[in-house]
Order: sequence, then C-alpha cells, then structure tokens
Amino acid sequence: MSSRSVMNFLFLVAAWLWFPATIAAEPPRKDCHLSLNSEELMSRSAEISDLCKTCRHLSVGFVGLRDDDVSALLTLTPLENLMLIAPEVTGSAFERLTGLPQLSALEYRARSVPTEIIDSLPKFQALTSLSFPEAHLSDKNLQAISEMTELRGLDIGASSELTSQGVSLLSTLRNLRALQLSPTLEPACLDGLSHLKYLERLSIPKQHIDEWLKRTVSFPLTFLSLGWTDLSDSGMKYVSRPSLDRLDGLWTKVTDSGVLILRCPNLKYADFSYTALSGKVLPFLVANSPNLTTLKLNGSKVRFFATLPPNKIERLDLWKTSIGNSDLQYIGKMDNLKSLDISGTKVGRKGISALSNLKKLTDLSIEGIPLDLSDVQTLSRLPKLEILILPNMSMKMLHPLLASKSLRRISIETATPSMIRKFRLAHIDVLLAEHH
Repeated sequence: MSSRSVMNFLFLVAAWLWFPATIAAEPPRKDCHLSLNSEELMSRSAEISDLCKTCRHLSVGFVGLRDDDVSALLTLTPLENLMLIAPEVTGSAFERLTGLPQLSALEYRARSVPTEIIDSLPKFQALTSLSFPEAHLSDKNLQAISEMTELRGLDIGASSELTSQGVSLLSTLRNLRALQLSPTLEPACLDGLSHLKYLERLSIPKQHIDEWLKRTVSFPLTFLSLGWTDLSDSGMKYVSRPSLDRLDGLWTKVTDSGVLILRCPNLKYADFSYTALSGKVLPFLVANSPNLTTLKLNGSKVRFFATLPPNKIERLDLWKTSIGNSDLQYIGKMDNLKSLDISGTKVGRKGISALSNLKKLTDLSIEGIPLDLSDVQTLSRLPKLEILILPNMSMKMLHPLLASKSLRRISIETATPSMIRKFRLAHIDVLLAEHH
C-alpha cells in the first residue's frame, strides 16, 4: 500500500471516530436553582427530572419539607446545596437525605431544631457547609456538630447562649475555613479554637473589638469585616497579619496613627471610608501593601500630598472627600487605575485634564463636579473609558463624547429624549443618574 493510500485510510478512520462523537455530544451542563414546596415537587416532577439531566450543580430551597417529600427529593441526584425553610420533617426521614450523593451544603432555617435531627448530623460526612442562621443551639448540640470533620463553613450566629466550653468543642473541625458566631458571645469563647489553623473568615462582634481581635492572631484570616465597630488605632496591631487580603474598616475610629501600625503585605482590598485618615499616611499604606488593588476612602478627610509609590491600585473611591484639582495631579499618575469615583468633591474646572494619562481607566464617576468644554474633550480621549457618571450638562457640552471610541454608557440626571437618541446613534446608552 502506497503512503498516500495509508494516509487516506487513516483519515477515514479518524473521520469515522470523530463523526459519531459530534452527533452524540451533550449540551453543556449548567448551574440550576429551584424553589419548591410539597405541591410543586409533585406537580413539576417531569420538568424537574428533565432539568436534572442537564444540570451540573443544583441548589434547592424547600419550604415545609415533610416526610412524604423525602423520597422524591432523593431523585434529584445533582443536588449540592439544600436550604430547608420551616421544615416539618422528622429525624428518621431527615437522615435519609444522606442518600443524596452530591449534597455538600445544608442550611436549616427554623428557630428550633429537633434533637433527633441534630443527633443525625454526623452521618452527613460529605457536608462541607452547615448553617443554622435562626436556630438557638446549645452546648450539647455542638457535640454532634464537632464530629463533622469535613466541615469548612459553619453558621451558628443565632446561638447566643453558648459558653466557652461549648464552643471549644468545635476545635475538632480542623478543616474549618469560615465560622459565624453570635455577636453576644464573650471573647473568651475563642480561647479553645486556637488549633483551627485554616480559619480564614470569622464574625467579629461590634463591641470589645480589641479583645476579640487579640484572640484571633493565631488564625490565618483572609477577611476582616470591622465596619461600624469601635475599632481604634490600638486594635490595628491585632489586625495586622500576612494572610489578610480584605479589610473593611469604614465608620471606625482609625486614624493615620493606626494605619502606620498596619502590616498586611498581601492586602488587596481596604475600605477606610468615613474615618479620620488625612492622606499623609497613604504612601505608607501603599508601600506596605504592594498587592493593594482596591482602596475606598469615601467621606473621609483624605487629601493627596505626594505621588504614591509604584502600586497596583485599580479602583479608588473618593466620593464626598475634600480632594481638589491639586490632588488629581497625583491621582493622574496611578497608571493601573481602572475605576475612579470623585463625585461630590472639590474638584473644579480644568481639573479633569490631570486624568488624561489614565490609559486603563474604564469607569469614572464625576457627579456634582463643574466641567468646561476642555474637560469633556479630555474625557472623550480616554482610550478605555466605558462607563461615565456625569454632572448635569447640556447636550452642547456633551457633544465631544459622541466621538469616543470606547464609551458604552453614560449616566446623567437630566437626560432628555433627544439626548438619549443622539447617544444611541453612537452606540452609547444613556441612563438617568441616581444620587449616591
């Protein structure tokens, strides 16, 4: 057989193998969400069965689950996330849910949980997430939960009568990543959990914040939500940790002195809105957080007094701050900036020209700022600008924006039908702006 004949033969074999496979290819599977009750589970059984055939991950919220519903529920083999709302199921029927092969997350929404249901929880060995957002659990209840060693997330935030001894039972959950506790518990409740070496998220009450934070220094927390707490400069030394990548500190008592204490080399997101930060500390914050990409300082006392060190900041929120034209000279040198909000600031006419070098800027909010024609022309030349929230302006002033090659949407409070038509001809949507 010649080499050409061999090649033709191999080509035919490959085509024969490939062609049936293309005919039989299944449609891509998708994530599905269902809200059900007993009646819908029966009346929609055929629809639900078809859905399961094309479903990759199935989440179900079920209202009033009864014993008679469990058999039908067990046919939903892709079911991964199950929320039971006001369930009426008994302990023996509830235990049958262990037959769901993919079940990994369970949320039980009721103020009380029967003892037999609590006692059956250790049999759900595949569960990685368990939530009782409304139930008042006792120390004794935590004994059963402590045997669920695969748990990564646990919400017992409504259980306000737990003791330190009860909470310490959870120290066996060595894989736990997220823990929601009641804000009324004493900080000493954390003393028995120091062995949780993977804990990344922990609810922190708004009071006695220093005492709570002091007890978390051994945890590799990646996210601290401390907004609207009594956090002050003294507590910032307990916030510092190499694992932290997100910090919410808005409406706290933190000042420049507190930020000088902060040591979070992997921090990516920081919100110090409505604090007393002046801005003089910003170069220090940026230099000590080289991975920072989002910085929110809305309503703070911040001003820019110097060019920031080289940084990765992509989003900067400065709504209702006291920054002016001189501050934009420094902001205009932040080469990686993609989103900027300077609405309601003291920036005046001719100030926007300082932003002309922000080649990556896609979102800009300048509501409440006076502009002249040269400012609008600067905006029209920003090469990546897609979304623009504007102050009230006439169509004559806005006209240069029609030439923008990147703009996709503008928001303005005084949009008129004529204005909307002209911008849509340029493939730019116009929305009525809402006040912040």
